[in-house]
Amino acid sequence: MARHPFLTILMVLGGLILLLPGVCAIVFMTMGGLGTGDSALVSLWFACFLVSAGGVVLIVKAFR
Repeated sequence: MARHPFLTILMVLGGLILLLPGVCAIVFMTMGGLGTGDSALVSLWFACFLVSAGGVVLIVKAFR
């Protein structure tokens, strides 16, 4: 049974929104330097990458 096209579009848009924290983390990592050593900042980057991974999974599921 095929998925409704509106649901696919909604899943892709949600996935793109979830990718934004990872993009911001990459930008701030390159601007601030990777070797700051601040554990709170590194854990925040890790959390942003986890959210972005969820966005990638959502986009992949939208096209399957």
